[in-house]
Amino acid sequence: MFEMVPFSPKGLLPGTWLRDFFADDLFSGPALIKADIFSQGDTLVIEAELPGFSKDEVTVKVEDHKLTISAQRKEENEEKAENYLRRERSLSRVCRTFLIEDLDPESIQASFTNGLLRLTAHKPQEPAPKTKEIEIE
Repeated sequence: MFEMVPFSPKGLLPGTWLRDFFADDLFSGPALIKADIFSQGDTLVIEAELPGFSKDEVTVKVEDHKLTISAQRKEENEEKAENYLRRERSLSRVCRTFLIEDLDPESIQASFTNGLLRLTAHKPQEPAPKTKEIEIE
């Protein structure tokens, strides 16, 4: 008589266009930084898109094996007139963390031009596989 169906808030919205609209990144929490990761010879390159942010609003941190790129911008507008006061505040924040084993933080160089953050670092050396024959008793 009844079937068990996994709950999805998307299923509550009629039509696929409306459901897809609300499934967009805008409504799913903090925005994710879009990035390309590739190698050029012995160099690892990460290019992250941060449109609308300035260089001063961007932070890059390395902790343990995690490289984190984050950006935050606060805006406040105030308009006063004879019979009203209008204040608007907004906060834009994006963040993304990459797990990169054996990354040397001292080798990382960063540049920021027209909303594109480019990080370059020496490619981590892959450790030689350790093999050991186990003697069976």
